[in-house]
Amino acid sequence: MSIKKRTKVLYPHIVKEYNSIEQFISENEYDSYYEAVRSEISSVGIDLSNEAEYKEALSEDSFEVVATIVFPDEATWDAYVASCEPHPGLRKPIFEENIEDHII
Repeated sequence: MSIKKRTKVLYPHIVKEYNSIEQFISENEYDSYYEAVRSEISSVGIDLSNEAEYKEALSEDSFEVVATIVFPDEATWDAYVASCEPHPGLRKPIFEENIEDHII
């Protein structure tokens, strides 16, 4: 496998238009979940500051957050899948949807 992309849409508990990702995270109390997920992503070598590898943005209507991860190879993908946890006890988006409309 060469490059694989995964894009998720995160649907919030509080349905409204957001001005930033930070506002989305903060107002929905997803801080701990957000940090846990970002830690999983960076633990497999994805550089969260490099928009060629990871990018997040508000959706077109600003009601959701969209995030795309670019996995350079099968080993990185496998390591990511193995590191993912359900995060019991953490407040997380009410629904997460995998989509094919990547933002990178």
